[in-house]
Amino acid sequence: SYIDGAKAGMFVNLTTNKLFDGKKGIQVIPCHYSRQFVEWVPREKGGGLRGVHKPTSPTVMNANQSPKNPLELLTDEGNILSDTRYHFVLQIVNGTPEPVVMTMKSSQIKKSRTWMTRMQNLTMARKDGTRFQAPMFSHIWTLNTKQESNDRGSWFGYFLDGEPTPIQDRNLFKRAQEFRDMAMAGDAKIAGDPFEADSSSTNSSF
Repeated sequence: SYIDGAKAGMFVNLTTNKLFDGKKGIQVIPCHYSRQFVEWVPREKGGGLRGVHKPTSPTVMNANQSPKNPLELLTDEGNILSDTRYHFVLQIVNGTPEPVVMTMKSSQIKKSRTWMTRMQNLTMARKDGTRFQAPMFSHIWTLNTKQESNDRGSWFGYFLDGEPTPIQDRNLFKRAQEFRDMAMAGDAKIAGDPFEADSSSTNSSF
């Protein structure tokens, strides 16, 4: 549905309908990551959400590759399983952390993989000088949108701008850790696909 004031390239929070400039970007703290397969009934069969499955579930393991889309699988019933990456983040809005779930699928899966790799490569120093892998929720990242295209059309996708900065505020670090714990505890309760950002969207959305 149309959101008043929305323009191509903006970030749109589909829960609050808040708009954010894609060029200026947004600051987020990634706290948790989950990969799921969202099951949809094809439009020609009535459409609608059928369920959400983990990659190791029998529904996914027994599915077949879609001949139309290499990023989708098909169940024996002919339903579509859409490979979807959920990033649970705290978005810093006017200095206040707000919990958001960012969805990356279709053309944005590559962005999700790149982001995860960069997070896994982050290290921090101990007092004795040795280094250790930094927790996912220990850094603030800036996300922008950038126009992309292929032979099927053009769209705006996620773009990681620059290097992340370590969190200095202890309360913010604690809040990020708490949201990580909440997201992990409720991981199986993801329902539907409320936040999108894919090649069919004119706005990069949460």
